Amino acid sequence: MTAITFRRAFIAVFMLAVLVAMPTAARAQTTQQPFEVTLFDPCTGDNVLILGLETTTITTNVTGSGDLHLSISDIFKGAGADVLDPSRKYTYSDNEQFNFTTPLPVGSDLADSTSTFKIFMKGSKSLDNWMIKATITFKVNSNGVVTKSTALTSDVCKG
Repeated sequence: MTAITFRRAFIAVFMLAVLVAMPTAARAQTTQQPFEVTLFDPCTGDNVLILGLETTTITTNVTGSGDLHLSISDIFKGAGADVLDPSRKYTYSDNEQFNFTTPLPVGSDLADSTSTFKIFMKGSKSLDNWMIKATITFKVNSNGVVTKSTALTSDVCKG
Protein backbone atom coordinates (compact mmCIF):
# COMPACT_ATOMS: atom_id res chain seq x y z
CA MET A 1 0.00 0.00 0.00
CA THR A 2 2.81 2.38 0.89
CA ALA A 3 4.61 1.61 -2.39
CA ILE A 4 1.50 2.57 -4.41
CA THR A 5 1.10 5.86 -2.51
CA PHE A 6 4.81 6.65 -2.93
CA ARG A 7 4.60 5.82 -6.66
CA ARG A 8 1.58 8.12 -7.13
CA ALA A 9 3.31 10.94 -5.28
CA PHE A 10 6.49 10.44 -7.32
CA ILE A 11 4.49 10.48 -10.60
CA ALA A 12 2.65 13.65 -9.52
CA VAL A 13 5.91 15.43 -8.66
CA PHE A 14 7.48 14.23 -11.92
CA MET A 15 4.51 15.53 -13.98
CA LEU A 16 4.65 18.88 -12.20
CA ALA A 17 8.38 19.17 -12.93
CA VAL A 18 7.75 18.37 -16.60
CA LEU A 19 5.04 21.06 -16.82
CA VAL A 20 7.28 23.68 -15.22
CA ALA A 21 10.20 22.85 -17.53
CA MET A 22 8.12 22.94 -20.73
CA PRO A 23 8.12 26.12 -22.80
CA THR A 24 4.86 28.05 -22.77
CA ALA A 25 2.79 28.65 -25.87
CA ALA A 26 3.61 31.86 -27.69
CA ARG A 27 1.37 34.90 -27.15
CA ALA A 28 1.20 37.68 -29.71
CA GLN A 29 0.10 41.27 -29.38
CA THR A 30 -0.18 43.72 -32.25
CA THR A 31 -0.42 47.49 -31.93
CA GLN A 32 -0.82 50.17 -34.54
CA GLN A 33 0.30 53.64 -33.61
CA PRO A 34 -0.14 56.62 -35.94
CA PHE A 35 2.44 59.34 -35.52
CA GLU A 36 3.16 62.86 -36.68
CA VAL A 37 6.57 64.41 -36.27
CA THR A 38 8.51 67.29 -37.80
CA LEU A 39 12.14 66.48 -38.58
CA PHE A 40 15.03 68.42 -40.07
CA ASP A 41 15.91 67.32 -43.63
CA PRO A 42 19.73 67.19 -43.65
CA CYS A 43 19.78 67.47 -47.47
CA THR A 44 17.74 70.65 -47.91
CA GLY A 45 18.05 72.22 -44.47
CA ASP A 46 14.25 72.48 -44.23
CA ASN A 47 11.75 70.94 -41.83
CA VAL A 48 9.60 68.04 -43.04
CA LEU A 49 6.26 67.07 -41.54
CA ILE A 50 6.15 63.28 -41.43
CA LEU A 51 2.90 61.34 -41.00
CA GLY A 52 2.87 57.59 -40.65
CA LEU A 53 1.74 54.40 -39.03
CA GLU A 54 3.94 52.11 -36.95
CA THR A 55 2.64 48.54 -36.67
CA THR A 56 4.35 46.36 -34.09
CA THR A 57 3.74 42.66 -33.54
CA ILE A 58 5.37 41.12 -30.48
CA THR A 59 5.29 37.38 -29.85
CA THR A 60 6.42 36.24 -26.41
CA ASN A 61 7.02 32.81 -24.95
CA VAL A 62 8.92 31.27 -22.05
CA THR A 63 11.74 28.99 -23.18
CA GLY A 64 12.51 25.58 -21.72
CA SER A 65 15.29 27.16 -19.66
CA GLY A 66 12.83 29.66 -18.12
CA ASP A 67 13.89 32.75 -20.07
CA LEU A 68 11.53 35.10 -21.88
CA HIS A 69 11.91 35.11 -25.68
CA LEU A 70 10.48 37.98 -27.77
CA SER A 71 10.07 37.98 -31.55
CA ILE A 72 9.32 41.47 -32.86
CA SER A 73 8.16 42.80 -36.22
CA ASP A 74 8.08 46.58 -36.59
CA ILE A 75 6.70 48.16 -39.76
CA PHE A 76 6.93 51.90 -40.54
CA LYS A 77 4.95 53.34 -43.47
CA GLY A 78 4.05 56.88 -44.37
CA ALA A 79 4.81 60.09 -46.18
CA GLY A 80 6.15 63.54 -45.54
CA ALA A 81 6.10 67.02 -47.03
CA ASP A 82 8.40 70.00 -46.69
CA VAL A 83 6.82 72.48 -44.27
CA LEU A 84 7.67 75.55 -46.41
CA ASP A 85 7.24 73.87 -49.82
CA PRO A 86 4.49 71.18 -49.58
CA SER A 87 5.12 70.25 -53.22
CA ARG A 88 8.36 68.60 -52.05
CA LYS A 89 7.12 65.13 -51.01
CA TYR A 90 8.78 62.16 -49.30
CA THR A 91 7.75 58.53 -48.86
CA TYR A 92 9.08 55.72 -46.71
CA SER A 93 8.37 52.10 -45.87
CA ASP A 94 10.54 49.98 -43.62
CA ASN A 95 10.17 46.61 -41.93
CA GLU A 96 12.43 45.37 -39.14
CA GLN A 97 12.43 41.85 -37.68
CA PHE A 98 14.43 40.91 -34.60
CA ASN A 99 14.46 38.67 -31.53
CA PHE A 100 15.87 38.81 -28.05
CA THR A 101 15.88 36.59 -25.00
CA THR A 102 16.08 37.85 -21.43
CA PRO A 103 15.60 36.40 -17.94
CA LEU A 104 12.01 36.60 -16.77
CA PRO A 105 11.42 39.84 -14.86
CA VAL A 106 10.50 39.25 -11.21
CA GLY A 107 8.63 41.63 -8.90
CA SER A 108 9.09 45.25 -9.91
CA ASP A 109 12.04 44.45 -12.20
CA LEU A 110 11.77 45.25 -15.89
CA ALA A 111 13.50 43.56 -18.77
CA ASP A 112 14.29 45.91 -21.62
CA SER A 113 15.93 46.08 -25.01
CA THR A 114 16.76 49.11 -27.14
CA SER A 115 17.33 48.87 -30.89
CA THR A 116 18.15 51.51 -33.49
CA PHE A 117 17.12 51.32 -37.15
CA LYS A 118 17.61 53.48 -40.21
CA ILE A 119 14.54 54.44 -42.26
CA PHE A 120 15.17 55.62 -45.82
CA MET A 121 13.25 58.78 -46.77
CA LYS A 122 12.82 58.91 -50.54
CA GLY A 123 12.39 62.40 -51.97
CA SER A 124 11.12 63.47 -55.39
CA LYS A 125 14.73 63.87 -56.55
CA SER A 126 17.65 61.63 -55.69
CA LEU A 127 19.35 64.61 -54.04
CA ASP A 128 16.47 64.77 -51.52
CA ASN A 129 16.97 61.24 -50.11
CA TRP A 130 17.88 61.05 -46.42
CA MET A 131 17.79 58.76 -43.42
CA ILE A 132 15.76 58.82 -40.22
CA LYS A 133 17.11 57.10 -37.14
CA ALA A 134 14.40 55.22 -35.19
CA THR A 135 15.32 54.23 -31.64
CA ILE A 136 12.84 51.78 -30.13
CA THR A 137 12.88 50.63 -26.51
CA PHE A 138 10.86 47.60 -25.42
CA LYS A 139 10.14 47.01 -21.73
CA VAL A 140 8.64 43.84 -20.24
CA ASN A 141 7.10 43.95 -16.76
CA SER A 142 6.78 41.03 -14.33
CA ASN A 143 3.32 40.19 -15.77
CA GLY A 144 4.83 39.70 -19.24
CA VAL A 145 3.24 42.86 -20.64
CA VAL A 146 5.41 44.49 -23.30
CA THR A 147 5.42 48.26 -23.86
CA LYS A 148 7.50 50.24 -26.32
CA SER A 149 8.58 53.77 -26.98
CA THR A 150 9.85 55.13 -30.29
CA ALA A 151 12.03 58.18 -30.91
CA LEU A 152 12.62 59.46 -34.46
CA THR A 153 15.49 61.80 -35.32
CA SER A 154 17.09 63.08 -38.52
CA ASP A 155 20.25 61.32 -39.51
CA VAL A 156 22.26 61.86 -42.69
CA CYS A 157 21.69 63.07 -46.24
CA LYS A 158 21.98 60.30 -48.85
CA GLY A 159 21.42 62.57 -51.87
